[in-house]
Amino acid sequence: MRVVEPPDRGGPPADPQALPEFTLADYEQAIGELRGTPLLVNIWVSWCGPCRDDARLLASAHETDGDRVRFKGVEILDEPASARALMREFGWAYPSVYDPTGAVRDGPGLIGQPSTLFYDASGQLVATWTGPLSEEVLDSGLNASANADGGTSWFRGPRRGTNGAGSSPGPRARPASS
Repeated sequence: MRVVEPPDRGGPPADPQALPEFTLADYEQAIGELRGTPLLVNIWVSWCGPCRDDARLLASAHETDGDRVRFKGVEILDEPASARALMREFGWAYPSVYDPTGAVRDGPGLIGQPSTLFYDASGQLVATWTGPLSEEVLDSGLNASANADGGTSWFRGPRRGTNGAGSSPGPRARPASS
């Protein structure tokens, strides 16, 4: 029997260092229970160079925009101690869960990491991005999640401590599921 700390509103724990183990079913349930605020989910691993590059940008975005969007991480295929070291190094103040098999990434058909998923306040996946983030990609995804209901754009760079990536097109929008 595995012990999982009580989650925050049914989702990942409030303590960023907790790293409870999550399955794909746990993740899907948590997404449903985190409705009410736009959500960014970043799938990462500590030994991945682009994931490490994204870590600084995500920490800065959470500091700037964390009052308007939830940030959650899914750490895959790694050792929890290595994951916690990265989280401390970049000062992450938002929680991640631990997926030792990569099922949370593989289940929706994503390939590689980092992968970033953007959900609107209703819990609908509105955009995905696989690969390193840039400020432009991040802002585009956050705006897609905020504007899915016709809301106002809130997110505009620049952010402190970004990864210096160049301009990129925005995340791929996914059509709404029936």
